[in-house]
Amino acid sequence: MKTPVVSGEAEAEAEAAPKADPRDSERWTFQFEYKDPRGKVWSGTFTNKILTVAEQQAANALTGRFAGGVPVEALEPGARELNAGLAHMTYSLEESAEWAKDLRALHDTSLVLSLWTKVWSHEAHYFRLIPAEDPSKAGASE
Repeated sequence: MKTPVVSGEAEAEAEAAPKADPRDSERWTFQFEYKDPRGKVWSGTFTNKILTVAEQQAANALTGRFAGGVPVEALEPGARELNAGLAHMTYSLEESAEWAKDLRALHDTSLVLSLWTKVWSHEAHYFRLIPAEDPSKAGASE
């Protein structure tokens, strides 16, 4: 059987077509790597899932418990973000590197927030909270 020949134009169109983003799935497995200020590299494979409404409620309640009775609004923004990320990842990370099994036991908040940024990119992409990247405008100044 002969292999069909694809014209140069059709081949170029196929290459230009946007590839599916794995963050469109409810579960996303990704590689994470972070180098701390002391030079230690923290890496591993993680699987994040999009939370159900019930899980979102549980994560929000946990965020409040992390505040230790202080109204969440009274916390400084960095503490609010850290608590929100920790609570969310408690429910959303189905698989994680061994060092990340208990994120609250870590010492480096920048490490935790870096992982949270990666997890949040899945949420933001999945729910279209950020505009899709338009490759034709990459590098264009406005």
